[in-house]
Formats: sequence, C-alpha cells, structure tokens
Amino acid sequence: MKRTFFLLLAFVIFSAISFGQESPIHTLMLEPVRSEELKFEDDSCAITFDYRENRGVIYLQVYNKTKKRAYIEWENARLDGARIVFGDDRRITMGTPKADESIPAKSASISRDIISEAWVGSETIDNPVSPSRVRGRGGKELTATIPVRFGDGEPVDYQFRFSIWAYNPVDVGQIAEGMKAKDVRKLLGKPDDYWVDPWGTINTKADWYYAGNALIRIRKGVVEEIVSLKKSYMDENNEKQDFLVEE
Repeated sequence: MKRTFFLLLAFVIFSAISFGQESPIHTLMLEPVRSEELKFEDDSCAITFDYRENRGVIYLQVYNKTKKRAYIEWENARLDGARIVFGDDRRITMGTPKADESIPAKSASISRDIISEAWVGSETIDNPVSPSRVRGRGGKELTATIPVRFGDGEPVDYQFRFSIWAYNPVDVGQIAEGMKAKDVRKLLGKPDDYWVDPWGTINTKADWYYAGNALIRIRKGVVEEIVSLKKSYMDENNEKQDFLVEE
C-alpha cells in the first residue's frame, strides 16, 4: 500500500506542475534510432531537433565534431517532404534559394526554428504541429532530411523520422480491467509500444502508466488495476483522501 501511495502522490505533484488542464505533448525519434530524445550523432556530427510547443515549430541545431569545416546544404534540406522555411523568413523572400551554412570545426551551427514550406499557403499557415492540432488529432509524424558536407567531401544526407504526439482525451470509464494493452494504446492514440509513466518518462518497463484521467497498471499485456484521478483513494492509514488534480 505504501508503494502505491507514494507512486500516486508523486504523480499528483507531477500532474500539477506539468499536465494542468491539457494533455502533455511528447516527442519520439523513430529513425535512424528509437529514442525519446530527438537527437542523433555519429563520429562526424550531432544533430538535435526539439519541439517548441509555445510557437508550434521545430528547433534544429547541428554540431560539427570533425576537425574540418562543415556545411549544411539548406537548399536541399527537407521537412515533411518540402523545403525548409526558417522561423525568421518572410513570406515574400522564403522562396529565395538558401545559401549553405558554414560550421567551423568543433563548433555548433546557428540554432534555428524551422517549419515545412508545405505548411505555408498563399495567405495562411496550416501548421500540423501547432499544440492545438497535435492534441486534437493525436499527433503528427514527420520526416526530415538534413544534408551535411564535411570539407571537400560529398554531402551526407541524414534522414530522420519522428513523432510529435499527445494522448487522445479518454475517460477512465473507457478502460476496463482485463483490457489488452494494445487496445488501450489504440484508444489513447499513442505510437507503437511506448508508454508514459507517472513521471512523464517514456518507459516500457514500469508497472503504472498515465492514461487520460487515470493511472493504469499493466502486467503481462493486460490492464490489471485502474486508479481514477477524479476520485479519492485510501492512504497508508486506510483513510480516505482526495486527489488534488483538477479536471
């Protein structure tokens, strides 16, 4: 009982800080590696993406690990199948060919906010990674190609696939004990086999997971126990306590 109590207490504190009234937004690298962090590195460079939720854009930076000067070939870079548009580009000039960006040895590129040209219409921007769109549709899977040239060598096309996603709004009444884990994932709209534990960490080995307005315990591929975050719980002294999470 103590273990459950402290687990739920930790979750309530985390929820008050991070979850609030809206579903949390998560990122997940799918290719070339599987990672919660949107970062890939080899012997030559480290490429870091991040999701800027406050502006609904993708952040990108490249670190040159070699002793040679490196170049990002921006004109050939792609996001969601189209040319990359910088956050500070103007509509009237964004179609102008982009120059290569030079990165000195052992140095980082300019940090840039980027979107896809495919999202920019003649009058409006149809942004599929805006927070409201991500939460309303369960997320967006993106592809990116970042060509980097080292010294006088041929460019290397670094290719990525990653997901920006949020839980579908689910009431605890839609989840039942004995329900298969794969059906819960489908209901929540989560990618692949990834779960988020009560501390907000993607973790496939924990027992308890956050699912909408409930904590669920999954063992051997099925839901074993459900604790609603709308209701009260019995503490370690067998006294009734109310959750502090607001609806």
